[in-house]
Amino acid sequence: MNEELIPSNPTESSPSAGSAIVSPPTGVKKAAPLKRKVISVSPLARSVRVAARRKAKPPAVGKGQFKELLNRLQRLRQITRETALAYLTKIDLDLSAIVKRLTDDGKAGKRRPLKGGTLKQMLKLAKKIDLKPAKGRRKDLRKIEKAVAQIKRRMDRK
Repeated sequence: MNEELIPSNPTESSPSAGSAIVSPPTGVKKAAPLKRKVISVSPLARSVRVAARRKAKPPAVGKGQFKELLNRLQRLRQITRETALAYLTKIDLDLSAIVKRLTDDGKAGKRRPLKGGTLKQMLKLAKKIDLKPAKGRRKDLRKIEKAVAQIKRRMDRK
């Protein structure tokens, strides 16, 4: 059994890892051997612990569950297409309204033509949009939507 040396004075430092101990310093006591407590566990508790450690098997997947998942995923694809189409249609209608307003401003009408400063600001907003359509990111759609909304607000302010 290995016996560990414990300094009796806590201010004494232990020897460094690289030095060898030739003789114990004075005032050092031998450490008492560690005793382990034995805890008795009932066989039922032991079997519960062992069962908890085992990997649980996934539940069997029936044909009904597989078909239901397949149907739900197909419906999700359809809803995704419908939602994207509605979103794009909304943005397209806003853009076409802006274009119509700009083309109508040149003609005589009830509305006053836009000021030069407003046109410059709207042009600056349109130039600021940096898109990468080949990547197909939602971020690009958000940028377009935000720019269209800002241009519409500027047009309405006059």
